[in-house]
Amino acid sequence: MIGMVKWRVSPPTIMLGALCLALGGAITVEWHDWQVSEVSSPPQQADASAPVMAPKLTAPALSSYSEVLSRPLFSPTRRPAEDAPAATPETPMTLVAIVIASHRGPHALVRYGTPPQTDRVVEGQTIENWTVEAIKFDRLILRKNGSVLELVPVDAAPATQPTPLPSRPTPPLPPLPSRPTPPTPPMPHRPAG
Repeated sequence: MIGMVKWRVSPPTIMLGALCLALGGAITVEWHDWQVSEVSSPPQQADASAPVMAPKLTAPALSSYSEVLSRPLFSPTRRPAEDAPAATPETPMTLVAIVIASHRGPHALVRYGTPPQTDRVVEGQTIENWTVEAIKFDRLILRKNGSVLELVPVDAAPATQPTPLPSRPTPPLPPLPSRPTPPTPPMPHRPAG
């Protein structure tokens, strides 16, 4: 038999073909049912003259987030501090920031005095007759004549709407200087052969 090719079909090939046909049929049925259900069920209106009202989407009031806002952001437990110490009114000092990871060791930025000035303090240093006893990750502990004062960082100022900066045209960048290309050496002539 010249010109006749005998095809050999294995059982896995037959099974894969049957699976493809079955999945194609399932997709066709689902597609048809989806189109029929979409066309056959027009939106129901109670009264043809009444306008259709879309549901209103409103954000919850900010007061509903008070529990979230009261928890410290960088605390591992996110539990509000029960015994949060506050600066005594007799001391016009405020703790601005604490830096623990530094090549100079832990230090804190304290704002004090009139007019206010900000200084970097380390453990053992004296500021306004208070001695810095310890610098913790969340507070500064000061001691003076047996009384202890713990300062916590001041809260950030409330967020305000930033004022937009006037737009200025940006001057074009100067072109990059061109680098000279090194000369390429001539190719030696090779005789054919």
